[in-house]
Amino acid sequence: MQTNYYFPGFEFCIVQLRKYIHAHEVFTIMLTDGRIVHYEPQNVTDFRNWLLQHQIEDLRSSVGNQIAA
Repeated sequence: MQTNYYFPGFEFCIVQLRKYIHAHEVFTIMLTDGRIVHYEPQNVTDFRNWLLQHQIEDLRSSVGNQIAA
């Protein structure tokens, strides 16, 4: 299986990403070095799927799971 470490048009490698939150069409992403970046992809669904494929933590899902527990 081939892994895409970079998403087209996004400057950071998947190993630099720690977690994200998505609102409207903007992704707010925490990098492994603690920096926060914002990214508005041309194709929101493809970018979100790329993050999910690489198991980058979605803060909405994690917070929702903690509240439900």
